[in-house]
Amino acid sequence: MEPRHPVTAEKAHSAPEPGRAAPGLLAPKPGPEWKQVSANKELVVYFRDVDAVKAREVRGFTEIAASPEAIFKTVTDFAHYTQFMPYTKDEKILQQVSDHVVITYSLVTPPLIHRATPSRRSP
Repeated sequence: MEPRHPVTAEKAHSAPEPGRAAPGLLAPKPGPEWKQVSANKELVVYFRDVDAVKAREVRGFTEIAASPEAIFKTVTDFAHYTQFMPYTKDEKILQQVSDHVVITYSLVTPPLIHRATPSRRSP
């Protein structure tokens, strides 16, 4: 089965650098506005600020040893999200529009991390 949205990936051959995956991990190039914030042999994480909504979009990439069908079945198992999706406290199917469209409600409570930056003082 051919994916509907193929992902362009590249294999990293050196230490992680912005826009590249960790050695051995395939990760998509998210684009020039994305900043890499974490990388190891199992996961690469990028973010970008979305000024229009004053939010930060985060993408993580990893490799999974499973068939596309098994992955799809897992990520669409909304009724059990609270059992296996990190930080998911509540998940409800609001409307089954069609076989391929579902409207859901998710309550996700990830930890918030505040990184203080040094303040500038006037001389």
